[in-house]
Amino acid sequence: MTIFVENFEVMKDLVIDVHKQTGGINFSFSPKVKRELSALFPGKPSLTHIFVFIEDRNWEVKDVYERVEKYFLPFLTGVEIAELANHFECIVFYAPFTRSVVYKTPLNAYVEESQLVSR
Repeated sequence: MTIFVENFEVMKDLVIDVHKQTGGINFSFSPKVKRELSALFPGKPSLTHIFVFIEDRNWEVKDVYERVEKYFLPFLTGVEIAELANHFECIVFYAPFTRSVVYKTPLNAYVEESQLVSR
């Protein structure tokens, strides 16, 4: 079964909702994506959201999102990046209120990097 969220096919893009707030960014999944993750990875514990506090006002968007993908995505989903890459091609950070893609990147870059580190 393939579920569509807005214009993204969930089986190809793992869509993470992004909500900017005072002092940082909140990352979460829509209910549809959460159900799809539960179906793909039954029994894996996952979080409802992660808030990243940003002290430096001069931060670069790319730096924040790359860190979230690399370090927080396994906590948010309950699944290792290599396992996620078997089901999803890209990670899409999506702002639901403006209906816009904030940042998109392929998952395989992180899989290759984690394989190099584990050797």
